[in-house]
Amino acid sequence: MDRYLLQQLSLAEHNPSLCWSKLIPDIRLKIFDILAQNCDDNGTGYVGEGSEARDSSKSGLAAYASVSKEWQSFFEKRLYSRLVVTQSCLEGFETHIHRQKALVKHIFLRIDLPNYNCELCGGSFRKTKAPQHTIIEFAIGTLFRILSTWKLRERALEGLGLEIGFHSPQIALHHFGGELHMGSNLFDKDTSEEQSLLHPTLDAVNGQHHQNDLSRARMARLAVLYRAFDRVFLRQFPSVKVVNRLVMRRQTRFYLRPLNLQHMMQSLPQLEYVNYECWREYCTFKVGEAWEYNYDDNWRMALDEINRLPNKLKTLTLFEEFNEDLSTAFCSAYQSQPDFDIGKEYVRTPPRGFSEAVATRSLSLERLFASYIIDARPFFHAVEPNWEWKRLTSLSLTSRLLMGSTDTDLSEINNMLVEAAEAALKMPKLQTMELWHGLKRAACVFRFRKEMLYATVEWRGTWSLKWNSRVIRKWEEVAVLRTGLSLHIKANRYIEPAHIKSHADAIEKLGVDKQVIHPVSLEQIHRESKRYVCA
Repeated sequence: MDRYLLQQLSLAEHNPSLCWSKLIPDIRLKIFDILAQNCDDNGTGYVGEGSEARDSSKSGLAAYASVSKEWQSFFEKRLYSRLVVTQSCLEGFETHIHRQKALVKHIFLRIDLPNYNCELCGGSFRKTKAPQHTIIEFAIGTLFRILSTWKLRERALEGLGLEIGFHSPQIALHHFGGELHMGSNLFDKDTSEEQSLLHPTLDAVNGQHHQNDLSRARMARLAVLYRAFDRVFLRQFPSVKVVNRLVMRRQTRFYLRPLNLQHMMQSLPQLEYVNYECWREYCTFKVGEAWEYNYDDNWRMALDEINRLPNKLKTLTLFEEFNEDLSTAFCSAYQSQPDFDIGKEYVRTPPRGFSEAVATRSLSLERLFASYIIDARPFFHAVEPNWEWKRLTSLSLTSRLLMGSTDTDLSEINNMLVEAAEAALKMPKLQTMELWHGLKRAACVFRFRKEMLYATVEWRGTWSLKWNSRVIRKWEEVAVLRTGLSLHIKANRYIEPAHIKSHADAIEKLGVDKQVIHPVSLEQIHRESKRYVCA
């Protein structure tokens, strides 16, 4: 609190004639800010019956809002700007949010799921036959029905952000060690959250579930926790025109299949921003130990989804999450199985067709961030001579070529950088292009950036790459023809491998654009990677 504000408050305390109305507006606003900051989570609130008992910030802000009309106009904005709703309180949502619709900026739909049967726990959880797909479809459909009645004119010039996540007691217990974050704000890193790091609970990946058992049978049971919901949505969701941002974070291991995402996005015609984070799906197993790997088949269905994304879409963020301990465990379990190749793949090779489909869809985007879910090489291979990215300003892609393994063909990396430059020549508004990869102890990035006085290219990573003359000439051409500036080649920046303890560290140490992943997800990866056990 600054000195002038303290003086004003002191005068008011010792001089009864100096009432609230005598304080200048700037001082009153500062007091409001201080009171709001004292409320947990900066005003994220649950809506619905019994919710006040779960979230003290909502009741605290509501109390302040009831003081006067002036206080109401300030604190209601904080109170309703970010809401968390569950399927149990959706029926009362319209009653609670009527006059305040225009104040709502972000809705987090937290779909509460019943406990599933975990074979790895030895029956320590109650079995359930509850149809999870029915719960999910009902929750999304009900919220869409409510939001379909909201009018664009009620939103003024600002659209509505929608975030969808799944939650069950086992998700918190198995995967997040007390770090589950179901709000829509960033971590406050308060005392309670710091304490949660000191007392981690059971972790199916980094804890007791495979600490002493990396057998194929156990890996098969563990893989079940990293899968998509199988059932296809049957109902037709109503069109929702007020939502222009959609977020699905990596927080839950379960995720919606591409066909269901397509089904849902067809009802969101005004989408301008999509952040979709899913988990790497490992394997599904048939009876009798026969194996079937269906990931590529799953993402073939995503091709239609990519092509049917709303035309207004400006920013697309795709991130395929993974856990390096789990990948190591699968490799260990299957290294004695010569007929099983995909299970031994530490870093998954993205389906070529999906990479090409994303390249096609990116032609109308302003920003594209695709990490681990596609590969830069087939993305650039898909470029046609007549293509032009008229709006694209930022492009960030990962590539397995940049893993830095000893058998990497450096000439192939140089060829990819030339192909990237040829694509950049078709991007008249390009400001930044990043080609990167990050794993524990191995990370690198090639970055092109348009600066104020010149364009720059740089290499930063745990290993060095010498560019050939073709790479330099082609990027000089990009700088001159597309930016009108000369090219400045920055000195290589070396990063100690020991400083890269996870792909979250890679993102930060490489200076990769933070839009490649949701900031809450980045923080969670940092915290989870502290419990990595595999070397």
